[in-house]
This record gives sequence, C-alpha cells and structure tokens, in this order.
Amino acid sequence: MSDNHINDNTEFEVSSEQSQVDFHFKATAEAAAQARRQFRHILDNWCPNCSATRDELLLAVGEAISNACRHGCGGKPLPIHVSASWDAKDREVTVEVHDPGSGFDYPLFMRRTHADEDYSCGLFLMVNSADSVSYERRDNSFVCTIKKRL
Repeated sequence: MSDNHINDNTEFEVSSEQSQVDFHFKATAEAAAQARRQFRHILDNWCPNCSATRDELLLAVGEAISNACRHGCGGKPLPIHVSASWDAKDREVTVEVHDPGSGFDYPLFMRRTHADEDYSCGLFLMVNSADSVSYERRDNSFVCTIKKRL
C-alpha cells in the first residue's frame, strides 16, 4: 500500500502532474464513501470554479461506486479500482470504476421502465448527471466509464 491511503481498505495515488488519480479499495460502504470524499478534493484542485458540474459528476461516480460494491462485488469486500483523469484543455474528467463482477446488458437495461422488476434509479441518475456513461468487459473487470465536462 502506498503512503497515500485513506484507511486500511483504501489507497490512492495522484500523479506528479495531478491529471491522473487512482483509488484501490475493498468494496465496503465506508471505503467507498471515503474514496468519494477524496475525489471531491481532487476535483476541487482540478477545477476550483466548477462546483455545480462537479456535484453532478460526484453523484454519477457515487452511484457507480455503490453499484460496483453492491452488484459487482456482491456485497463482499472484494477489490475495486477507480481511476480518474483530467483533460484541462477540454475541461473533461473521465472516471473508470472497475469491479470483478460479470456485468450486465447495459443497452437492454436502459430500455426498461419504472414498471420493470429490476428498475434502478441509480443508473438513471448516472446517465442524467454525466455527459456519457458506458460499460464494457476489460480483462478480468467490468468497467463503468463516466465522462463529464466541468
């Protein structure tokens, strides 16, 4: 574990240029909440005058982390990796949440309505708070990618 850690379950790394950050933690409710708080501070450094759009991004990221903990890790303290990058020229943040889960059929899920059995408000909050949300299988992880211009 690096010297940059939030608690025993979470660690993060910030590059020297502060344009890339990585969090590694076990999927527990407190570790995810602490990672979101740390991410807020990093976003404040990247774009100090972007509080309204920052809060929208934090909502989307919070939902993605919660989904990864609940669904991707099945409520078990399995490893989660969150990375974020800042493109200062385009004022865009890209966040990737990696979990060990098997994933789901995102296009099919997005066609569902409130009346459907598996309706999830969190996913719709993510889509409406970010500029783009996508999912893909990558190596041994299921990855949620969120993009937002600040």
